[in-house]
Amino acid sequence: MRNPLEGIDHYDLNRLTSHQTQRLDDIVKKCRSGTRLTAKDVDDLGGIRRAVKVEPTSLADTVAEMKRLFGG
Repeated sequence: MRNPLEGIDHYDLNRLTSHQTQRLDDIVKKCRSGTRLTAKDVDDLGGIRRAVKVEPTSLADTVAEMKRLFGG
């Protein structure tokens, strides 16, 4: 059986530092206003993405976590 979560990236924004949160907020404001992003903005976004990405888990780990959370 294939893991339905396989291939989907998961992110946890609670992993962001206050500086990363501020940078992300600044970049979102630029995007909403139609301002072009700089190379530094794009580089910072890559760093933020790597910082918050949750590493994929195996199906067995996913099932074990669901059992732990939902008592099964």
